[in-house]
Amino acid sequence: MSIIEQAATAALPSTNVAGQAPASERKPWQGTVVGLDRLGRPVVRRGWKTIEQIAAEHLAMFPEPVRGGPLGVDIIREDRDSR
Repeated sequence: MSIIEQAATAALPSTNVAGQAPASERKPWQGTVVGLDRLGRPVVRRGWKTIEQIAAEHLAMFPEPVRGGPLGVDIIREDRDSR
């Protein structure tokens, strides 16, 4: 975990007083710092869509629930019993 944290920290761009890289240095995938969590780490918003937009897209792609697939309880039971 330490190695991953160091790599993630090293990859962060330089920040200004507000905790964000200047707009000219920010890439779209880096997102926008919208606050700090309880440990003082930045909370970053990376998405461009609201949850409502995502839900509407999924509903358009899959208007009917998937039927005929295995139930989660059956998958877990099979895995447990295979040991």
